[in-house]
Amino acid sequence: MEETIQLNTMSVIKSFPSIDKVVDSWDSSLQDVGELSYHDYRNKAGVAEYKRDGFVRYFSIPDKMYLKEIPSGEINPDAYRIGICYERVVTGQRNGSYNPKTKQLSVNSFAFPIMLYRALSLDGLAIKETPFLKDDCIVFTNVSMSVAKEVNRILCKSIMYE
Repeated sequence: MEETIQLNTMSVIKSFPSIDKVVDSWDSSLQDVGELSYHDYRNKAGVAEYKRDGFVRYFSIPDKMYLKEIPSGEINPDAYRIGICYERVVTGQRNGSYNPKTKQLSVNSFAFPIMLYRALSLDGLAIKETPFLKDDCIVFTNVSMSVAKEVNRILCKSIMYE
């Protein structure tokens, strides 16, 4: 007897760790944070590079003496994207919003993790709707409240409910 596997967004994302735990798992670094050039120049925390070495990226929270080396794209294709999403959390920005009436989840299109994008696409594809771009956001349709809450857990409570 063949077993059928039901593949939906919740079945995939419930095992995803939160982005802060992912960043915590990266190797620590003992570099001089005074030489960092930050991705978001307004905030001195988040994704940064050393001015003299633009190939190695770090995630830094200087106030907490926290510095992690972001794995290269060859090792983890989503690492930079995860760093940017966590940067938004650390700097008090949001990663998106959810509207329970329309069941739409809108997330920042810049640096949204590929694995999360693919998982969130599943429930929309089940009703033959693909994610679409609106302004600077990716909009996912047919997203249940339970999935939105799980995404909010993964993105460290940076999704606003409308």
